[in-house]
Amino acid sequence: MKILPKILILMMCMVPLGAEELPTITLDEAISAAAENNLGLRQSEITLNQAIMKQNSIMTTYMPTLSASGSASTGASFISSYNPLTQTTDPGFTGLDISAGLDARFTFTGNMITDAESRALQKESASITYRSDYHTLVLEVFSDYWTLAADDLDIETQRLALEEAEASYLSTKEMYESGMASEIIFAQAEQAYEEQKLSLKTAEDTKALDMISFRAKTGITGDFQTEELPETIYLALPEASVLFAEYADSSLAIQSATNALNLAKNNEKTMTMTQYVPSLTASVGYSYTGGFGRTWDYDTSSHGLSGSVTVSIPVSSYIPGSSADVNRRSAKEDTKKTALMVDEAKNSYLEGIEKLRTTIEQLQDSIRMNEKMRDLYKKTYDLAKESYDAGLMSADDLSSARNDYLTAEMTLTSKRVTHLTTSASLADTLGITLEELQSLYGIPQEEKA
Repeated sequence: MKILPKILILMMCMVPLGAEELPTITLDEAISAAAENNLGLRQSEITLNQAIMKQNSIMTTYMPTLSASGSASTGASFISSYNPLTQTTDPGFTGLDISAGLDARFTFTGNMITDAESRALQKESASITYRSDYHTLVLEVFSDYWTLAADDLDIETQRLALEEAEASYLSTKEMYESGMASEIIFAQAEQAYEEQKLSLKTAEDTKALDMISFRAKTGITGDFQTEELPETIYLALPEASVLFAEYADSSLAIQSATNALNLAKNNEKTMTMTQYVPSLTASVGYSYTGGFGRTWDYDTSSHGLSGSVTVSIPVSSYIPGSSADVNRRSAKEDTKKTALMVDEAKNSYLEGIEKLRTTIEQLQDSIRMNEKMRDLYKKTYDLAKESYDAGLMSADDLSSARNDYLTAEMTLTSKRVTHLTTSASLADTLGITLEELQSLYGIPQEEKA
């Protein structure tokens, strides 16, 4: 059973009474569903299959063209003759004439010399495009998936904060009604409660928008929950030049530029062959004629065998400034331009590694600082709550401390997701999996601080 139907059947059997009852869709299942349902990727796959079929049919380029023909004709005379012995008339049957022919024609041109290489390069180009589209889709699904996981964390945090705000509001309301709290304190508690309702609604709306993007890429419908956001794995990465030397050959961008250069060289070679190599056409024909007479006796048959060879020399192509000469020189310039594109792809690859590496290092420093700030805001909020319960702090001050803590928690979660997706982008750039990147360059847990 395919991944997507299995997921849909599972979700239809679930009653979404709460997050804990929802089926969990793993990241691998989401990627499999996207690969199966994404229309852009399916188009790339069709293009690749067409290129493979074209390469597999290379022998048709060198095979002769065969044609066969045949005809048979007969007739009857409408001037009857009288037979005195049988006293019948002869319908005048004139006989049956048969002719047949078989021709074989072979044509050789200069571009046939480079045709096999051209087809192989076109297939490689389609293969690179397909792999690039697949990797792009995987990274997009990866980012959307963990964004949803972060949204769930935010919603749960906002829901717990709403429960606390509601409890504070009800407690203050009771105190206000009994004359133990002023009207302004009660108003502040009510305001904090309504603001927290809005915060929860905003978090839910954010997830709804993120879910639209996820569903569009994967085709997954129905309610589900994601896996929990994994722990952040810090990376100790070598210099960008070291990573470039190690993984440049795995870069799809460099592979694409290199293949484009090979295609340009092949096209230049094709133009040269077309300009200078004579074309040759050879044909062989066989013919037969014969038939049966009016008494069905076999008439004398004839057989014929013919052949011809034609050589066409492209004289005008040798003239400087002719269209063929211009095409050849233009193809040569295209090769030079494409060679520069390879160098540009290598420079961009090195730059991309450097940016990702620097971003990851900055995120790791930021996460460390945000973890400390989150812990401090949490401590402040806990103390504020104790003070509020003891009547030593206003509801407004408690709401402010709660908001500071929630903001710090949300900021930390956002940076953790960004670090995870950036690490995945670096792994994809290097041509390895995220797990391999973390295994090669991950910092042990005790060395993170």
